[in-house]
Amino acid sequence: MAKKSELKIHNTIQPSDSLVDYWIAVVVHLAIWGGGMVLGPLLLLAAPFWFLFLPFWSGLALAVFVSFLTVLSVPESPLVNRLFLRTATLLKGGSTIWMVDEVVEHIGDGMMVCYHPHGIIPLGFTLNGAIRAKTRQPKKYLPPEAMIDHKVSGVQAPILFRIPILRQVLLSFGCTMPATKDGMFKLFRKKMPFGIIVGGSEDVAIQITGRERIYLRHRAGFLKYALQFGYKVVVAYNFGESDLYRSFSILAPLNLWLPEGFCLGFPL
Repeated sequence: MAKKSELKIHNTIQPSDSLVDYWIAVVVHLAIWGGGMVLGPLLLLAAPFWFLFLPFWSGLALAVFVSFLTVLSVPESPLVNRLFLRTATLLKGGSTIWMVDEVVEHIGDGMMVCYHPHGIIPLGFTLNGAIRAKTRQPKKYLPPEAMIDHKVSGVQAPILFRIPILRQVLLSFGCTMPATKDGMFKLFRKKMPFGIIVGGSEDVAIQITGRERIYLRHRAGFLKYALQFGYKVVVAYNFGESDLYRSFSILAPLNLWLPEGFCLGFPL
């Protein structure tokens, strides 16, 4: 009989009762998700219209500035990671990462952690992923049995690295890599543990509140590569992710088209 796995190993980022901590969490949440996923794309979309409503040189200056943000790189920041994890106080009960013994045995080995579901905003992937290790405070954010090194990563849609503000946010986390063949091979060759949401941007499009859905049609390359490089594949389930937000089902066709045309799904 197969050994039954039990969820004993865990670490919880507890919510705070402090009003100050609450508003810090709100500001950080809005700055990262509102700035990266709303303001950033709007800056790109609005760029052509600046020349219609602004003097030429003003429009040109703004266009150059936004273009600069699409290539500007910033260094990894443990402080940004710690600030982001404070947004867990906005969740009832905070955010808890659980691990089974079989996974802990292989901490530090080549490991690809496949998260599901994505949700409208991937809070499980971020709050319980590599960002915890990137804080450089493992005793505070990780279970004592799973003190993983800060040399971990995650893969995201390549287009996200060309969106102003969001690019800088992702790079400051220091655990981001474009989900391309070349990008993933860099991680595989280093035997670096990393996380991935295998459904990608399409998961945002097919999101239905209270249901678990994943977009996997014609998408098995990540398993092929893992086998080639001898990686262990771990499934990470994000409990409660599908219940956090309500999506507009009427926009599902548009959101399915966007990843095909622009490799990006909007959280609507």
